[in-house]
Amino acid sequence: MTIRKAMLEYFTAGSEEERVDFYAITNFAWCGESSMRTSGWDALVELFVRVPLPMVISEYGCNVIVPRLFQETTTLYSPKMTIVFSGGCAYEFHQHNNMYGLVETTSDGELIRRTDFANLKKRLGETENLGDGGAREEPEWVGGFPNITDLWKATSEIPPFPDRWEHVAERIRDLDWVLVKHEDTEAEGREAHRVDEGNGIEQASQGIDRCTLHHQFSSE
Repeated sequence: MTIRKAMLEYFTAGSEEERVDFYAITNFAWCGESSMRTSGWDALVELFVRVPLPMVISEYGCNVIVPRLFQETTTLYSPKMTIVFSGGCAYEFHQHNNMYGLVETTSDGELIRRTDFANLKKRLGETENLGDGGAREEPEWVGGFPNITDLWKATSEIPPFPDRWEHVAERIRDLDWVLVKHEDTEAEGREAHRVDEGNGIEQASQGIDRCTLHHQFSSE
């Protein structure tokens, strides 16, 4: 079982009250001129087609071939994909060292649109026949928690919710923390890990650039 399939099973298991409200994935498999089959997007549809949840691709936009054609945007908003997915977010708005940006920012704060911006705008403007946006009902869907394996350790038991956040704050203050910073060269995010050396507890917070949504282009 793949991690992706295990995660899907875990977060969609149980009753409607227990499972997540929506599900999002990242995918950068569609590069340049490609197809549903070559990129594996047909397999995504097959994997998620029965899940009765809103589905989105939270990040997409392979930059192996530049400027990016955003051919996948046309497919994403076509009936081939909208039977499952309710759109997605092109990665990313501002240009950084990873070269995924749709716009560049000058030293005086001016935004300059790159070719990628124009290509994405054109693709979004051409979308038609969006279908039902992935709306569907699966009244028999109950999901099922994945089996425990070497790759998957999570069970159906969820830790109890703290009655008072003051207790959580007190526990954090009583621990010995070591601050470790990592540079994320791919997304230029900064991730700070605080590790409880005594109990092996780790907490992480990561800054993530905002994705570029469809409606950001509607007024351009």
